[in-house]
Amino acid sequence: MSTQQPTQQPAAAPGAPKPAAGPAPGPAPGPAPGQAPAGGAPAQQPAGTPAPAPAMTPAPAGGDIAALKNRLKTDYPAAFASDNDFTFTKATTTAAQGFRFRLDRTKTEIKTRFTPIGKKGGLLVPGFAHSVNAVKAPEFTLLNHFNNQPVLKLKPLANPVGTQEVYNTEIAATAPVGTVKVTQNGDIRSVAFTTAGGPATELVTATFFCPLAKAGCCSSPAPAKLNGIRFALGKAPRGVTIEENPNGDACLNDLEINVYFPEGIDGPNLIAISAVLQVVARELF
Repeated sequence: MSTQQPTQQPAAAPGAPKPAAGPAPGPAPGPAPGQAPAGGAPAQQPAGTPAPAPAMTPAPAGGDIAALKNRLKTDYPAAFASDNDFTFTKATTTAAQGFRFRLDRTKTEIKTRFTPIGKKGGLLVPGFAHSVNAVKAPEFTLLNHFNNQPVLKLKPLANPVGTQEVYNTEIAATAPVGTVKVTQNGDIRSVAFTTAGGPATELVTATFFCPLAKAGCCSSPAPAKLNGIRFALGKAPRGVTIEENPNGDACLNDLEINVYFPEGIDGPNLIAISAVLQVVARELF
């Protein structure tokens, strides 16, 4: 997975020191927390300038999920009092301003990962949820990275064709929370999430380039020359924005999409966005 940080960065902390006008004795103050240049490299500073204190506990190295749990407990002690608090929905709505969705695929497997973009900066590696599903598996399951238990299950319906039931198994394993329907219009494929029960409400819709005669992750005759799938949100919660392929890599067998959402996004909308992305991953195979 790429380690390049998302382009959206939190603002400098209130009260961060500002350099005084004109020369002043002593070392110049460093940048305010969270104001590192793109790519995460430290800002260039005069010789002898002390490094600024980090704005957040460093991300755990080596994909250490235990270190990530301890980090969240330290940064949000009221929210994470016990292991039961580490659900995908609660962890994401508490600690993230968005997430980086990544798809990787082989001839036999489709892999996805949701790595949150922390409210206090940086990617919260190794992520909050992931999936590894066989290409021909009838059901698609997303797992909570903290306990390896299912978060979402997608089950195909015989009728209507192209529709899957969505189960949020952290809430109820037997009652669907909605459906996702896939339709094709020329070279554009659409995915729409609609809530279960009445009245049914369409929460999230997305479109992307996916011709029927496809090759490569980006569904192009020459996928190495195409840097995206033209992913776009139609209907979405207010304030939700996306950034496709943030690292500018040619996408043959992998794809990344940053999703940013506002403070206060609720569980149903988060689950709807996540389910739509899971279905997009499967449809791109």
